[in-house]
Amino acid sequence: MSRLHCGSMLLGLGLAGLAASGQPASGQPASGQPASTVVEDAADGWPDAGEEPSTLLTRSRYAKLAHRRGSFLKELEELNSRVTYACNVHEVDPTDWLSQCAYYFKLGGFAAEGGMSPKYSTYYLKDKESGLCTMTLTSAFLNMEYNRSVQDALQDTDLRNTQFAAVEPSLPPMALPALMSFPHTALDVVEIVKFAKKHRTQVSIKNSGHSYSGQSSRKDSIQLNMRRYPVLSKAGVYECESVEPGTLAAAPCKLAMARGKGAVARVGGGEGNDDVLRNLGSWNFELPKNRTYQAMTGAEGMIGAGGGWFQGGGLGGGQCRMWGVGSDQVVLIEMVLPDGTHVKFGPTEWEAPEGLMYPQTTKVEGLCNKNVHHTESQWQWGACDDHNINFEDLWFAVRGGGGGTWGVVLAVWYQLHNLSQPSFYVKTDLRLFLHCKRL
Repeated sequence: MSRLHCGSMLLGLGLAGLAASGQPASGQPASGQPASTVVEDAADGWPDAGEEPSTLLTRSRYAKLAHRRGSFLKELEELNSRVTYACNVHEVDPTDWLSQCAYYFKLGGFAAEGGMSPKYSTYYLKDKESGLCTMTLTSAFLNMEYNRSVQDALQDTDLRNTQFAAVEPSLPPMALPALMSFPHTALDVVEIVKFAKKHRTQVSIKNSGHSYSGQSSRKDSIQLNMRRYPVLSKAGVYECESVEPGTLAAAPCKLAMARGKGAVARVGGGEGNDDVLRNLGSWNFELPKNRTYQAMTGAEGMIGAGGGWFQGGGLGGGQCRMWGVGSDQVVLIEMVLPDGTHVKFGPTEWEAPEGLMYPQTTKVEGLCNKNVHHTESQWQWGACDDHNINFEDLWFAVRGGGGGTWGVVLAVWYQLHNLSQPSFYVKTDLRLFLHCKRL
């Protein structure tokens, strides 16, 4: 498998970089090696190794290369014929950012997350139709350039009824993607990643956009906004004692039971903490059960449980001393690699040294989907034809090496914990503290 770097993606595979999803990742390559770059090739008109990959899809470049724009848009139309209708790979209109994102920061007095008045939290911006909103206003601009003149320009503009071109001269360069997509299936993701590889352009991945520095977006990239990917946790809670060998949950349950855990949950790549906790709560109390369970999650509902949270390590809301951090909860990962291969992988052998919280992994193995399809029942898992995929390195890299840097996570399996009696205390300043105590 090719050597990977946080923030720059796969030298030799054609993707210039997968942006982080919800967790900051360094823009500098590891080990002092140069970041992946592309340069235009005279033969086919598309970039090749050697030039900075920042303008491939920009409108200014389209204007200079109108004859190629028509060809590109035809290929884009063909791509849309292969993905689901709702995936809708389309050109980004920055005017949507004005009306759907900047407008609400203006309405809230340009304050940060906790200080918006009226209290329109950026929690709600993650599901705006355009998919362009970021957690902070500053992170919508390239290199987070922002000053009072930007605020003044937006303050003096009717953001609901103004075209972006009218206000653009007053703003720093934007960090918006060039193309937006909303994958609904694994095949959607595979097709978009292969399209990006062919055209040698960046891919950015967004779950909730819960990144103060806007690491889930990249200027002029093709963005995979995962918010509309299936919410797998709704029907994805499994009690391991009732799981049959060879079934979907068998492998993650084997590891969870070795850790003394009785259940697992499958979480989709677009889910936030609120999705996981609401669905687990519904499962717990839908019918009388002998045991109920709780999940280790981040401390806010907007944080991407299926995205950059666990990929950045995953700090919790006070449970870390009992259960470890988010990456410790993962028992299996399903993802699409930068070459478009759909894989799933996790530990298959481990040992349990005395005095440690969990068994220590000694072997990691993976499988490849031989029939990537829009319908999951048509998938066929088997041994990978590419024997160079280093699943052991991937296992350790994805769980802490930076969100979105190593591929597109479609699902992550978490171990669940026996539900203790929770106590909630709300202070007068509206901050919520959760204290878990065992009965």
